[in-house]
Amino acid sequence: MSNIIRLVFSLLLILQVSSAHAALIWDNNLTPDGFNGRATSPPAFPDIRVTDDVSFTQSMTITEFHFTTVDDNGFNPSNLIEFYVYSNLAGQPDSLLNTISTSNFSRTAAGGTLFGRPVYNYSILGLNLDLTADTYWIGYRLSNASGSGTSWWMTSDGGPDGSSSSTGFFSLDSGNTWNAEGNGWHHAFTLYGEVPAPSSIPLITSFLFVITLLRRLQNKSVKK
Repeated sequence: MSNIIRLVFSLLLILQVSSAHAALIWDNNLTPDGFNGRATSPPAFPDIRVTDDVSFTQSMTITEFHFTTVDDNGFNPSNLIEFYVYSNLAGQPDSLLNTISTSNFSRTAAGGTLFGRPVYNYSILGLNLDLTADTYWIGYRLSNASGSGTSWWMTSDGGPDGSSSSTGFFSLDSGNTWNAEGNGWHHAFTLYGEVPAPSSIPLITSFLFVITLLRRLQNKSVKK
């Protein structure tokens, strides 16, 4: 009987440890619609900030941010990128909550051109940003970019998650004032993260119930 108890405990422990997992947590569709894009970065636009909204019904840990751009031909993204998050107030960005500057990103030519510029897929990895259930405004900025021109964050159809959400917002003064994007503008991006593990209380309760049941069965077999 003791072997059975140890087996049950091991199974419950495995369930508890493996319950958190990485997943696609927001899908705005990475494929650009070919209609619009917003400048995001120096050297041409040093003070611009561009955001799009995401909403979570439970706490999340954002680990990856993927997005699609067209970059000016003389643009050099350099080696540093910023991922930033603003709070939401009355359907637009409010306070800056977090800025993560990292060199842990990749830039891959997607093939083809839009507006005479090459299309790129960017990926920022290792963000590990914890957010509670709420609406947020997110964006990026290649803060050390050089050369000429800028990176343009392309619009998409909004995908399964963002197509019915709010139009994006941009700021020309580093986030002090905000302007709405064009009607129905949704930027091309996806977010990956970790969905938190469920509470361990149900697991502990199940374990105690199984232990009690096994002990009762053991006592009955002894009496016989």
